[in-house]
Amino acid sequence: MPEEKLDSAVIRPEESSTIFPDSIDSTIRAASSNARNPIPSKNTGMVQKESFGTPTPLYVGIDLGTSRSSVCASNGRRASLPTVVGWPKDPIARGFLKKDIVFGEEAIANRLSIETVRPVEVGVIKVSASQKPGIGRLEKPDSKVREAASEFIKHLIELCEPLPNQQVFAAIGTPGQIDLAHKEALLEAAKESVHQIHLTTEPFAVAYSLSSLHHVLVVDIGAGTTDLCRVHGSLPDSEDYLTLEQAGDFIDFCLYELLEKNHKGAQFSRQQVTQIKEQFSSVAPGEPIEVILPVNGVPTKHNITSDMKQACSSIIEPIATAIRKLVGSYDPEFQSKLKSQIWLSGGGSLINGLPKALEHAIGPLGAGTSVRRVPDPVFAGADGALKLVQTMPADYRKVLS
Repeated sequence: MPEEKLDSAVIRPEESSTIFPDSIDSTIRAASSNARNPIPSKNTGMVQKESFGTPTPLYVGIDLGTSRSSVCASNGRRASLPTVVGWPKDPIARGFLKKDIVFGEEAIANRLSIETVRPVEVGVIKVSASQKPGIGRLEKPDSKVREAASEFIKHLIELCEPLPNQQVFAAIGTPGQIDLAHKEALLEAAKESVHQIHLTTEPFAVAYSLSSLHHVLVVDIGAGTTDLCRVHGSLPDSEDYLTLEQAGDFIDFCLYELLEKNHKGAQFSRQQVTQIKEQFSSVAPGEPIEVILPVNGVPTKHNITSDMKQACSSIIEPIATAIRKLVGSYDPEFQSKLKSQIWLSGGGSLINGLPKALEHAIGPLGAGTSVRRVPDPVFAGADGALKLVQTMPADYRKVLS
């Protein structure tokens, strides 16, 4: 199923609950009862108050993605939008837009008249031109990236409609393996709009959104990275994580090169290639994929069926290899349980036929393997982050302001 198009409109989620394993202590267990009863919407006029009359904190979960970000709040608000920020190039553009800054779909639609910044790359806020998370990097984002990251997080919070003077307690997901410089960049970007913050990893947040946390392997396929995480009833250790660069952007690059090679004269932009992938992504047999691309300005039909399948298949073997590694290095007594609970999340999980293709690729693990897509791939990370910030003890949050 191709990735569905979403705008930044606020959506009301269905209420859900989390089953906590015995290993999670009674403090978290008690707090979880409150997590299942979020603060009512601002529009109801029924917001709970502290004894001294100020609003209780607004809890927010954020999946800050390279291509697209999602947010869920304890008042029922949630939204998803492209991770793009833009400023008008000149006074004419400012007059046309009637805004000093634009975000998401609006920024993409007006990209010819704005200065566009994508503050997140390979899953983290960009700290240098050669963006690859690694130990020992001390670079800081340049001023425009810092401003874009800060403004974007602020915009996500505003979409949740906090009350005046209401504190915001947030959990933000990151890739499984990032260094101190990237964590500090994220904390710096959040400090203007978040009072207390808990940093978690995106795949663990996805696992937390599921109904079980025991012997689960999450494969979160974003745009910049694919993050894998084993979950076994407690916070994962470093050896439970693997991060791959083969993800959505990697597919876009492959598809772009294939279209250039196999469709001479066709004219298209990288943004168009991404949109085509999101609409038609598939690794399964099916109907022919035909798109209209201009050739010297003349709209021309192109059959891109084989190009799409080849590009989308480029991530299968790297992910399968990582799955086999994490299952093979797990406690032998529980390997059969782990390989039977492999969950795909993120926009990349919406590639048609991907669960079955991965099951076939990990066939050497033997019978009993099961690869499934989480019920809500777009919001699973943000929803899990929200539940985490609501249920984890206060000393797991860092005070920013």
